[in-house]
Amino acid sequence: MTPLAAAILAQIAIANIFVSTPARLALRAALRKAGGRPALRWTTSLQAGLTLGLSAAIWLQFSFGGAPLLTAAIAIALLLAACDLAWRWLPPGWSIALAVLGIFATLDGQSWLSLLAGIASPALTLLALRQTFLTLRGVEALGLGDVWLAAAIGAWLDPMLGLLALGLAALSGLAAATITRLLTSAPPANPKVAFGSHLCFAFLLLLNFV
Repeated sequence: MTPLAAAILAQIAIANIFVSTPARLALRAALRKAGGRPALRWTTSLQAGLTLGLSAAIWLQFSFGGAPLLTAAIAIALLLAACDLAWRWLPPGWSIALAVLGIFATLDGQSWLSLLAGIASPALTLLALRQTFLTLRGVEALGLGDVWLAAAIGAWLDPMLGLLALGLAALSGLAAATITRLLTSAPPANPKVAFGSHLCFAFLLLLNFV
């Protein structure tokens, strides 16, 4: 891929995450207001988050323009981590943008079979865990957003690194939950961990080995 094509693709990916999902959220908020219902509680936080996120994405893109696909991936991963920490929500469209960047960034150096294996190994592992918890305990321990994110991360990493990312995310999530329990006087009975944010940070750590 030529540098110009890579830069254009990176800009399209970043534009997608600030047009697709936020546009739907803004429309939903407008419809609620038009219907006489109270505004959504997260609209102010959403506006602030998008402003800061867009500024960070633009800064990253133009500060490290030598590797636009990688830079855009870092920006999207950071935004996904922030979104999950704030709202326990991972927009699938953002994960798809991250996956597309990974496919174009790694396809030159590997076969389609290897690429598909990298995408499938972490995603199917999480999906199997999710279904196991649903079947045995009736609990949705993982959301589908985590599965989409795992697939996107797998597009950048080989199968073994993709599984390693899951392991690192699980360890850091467990550590975070344990520390929260120790530091909180009245910890919740079922604390929810923003697993997607831990996945993002594990992905950023393992990018050094790609």
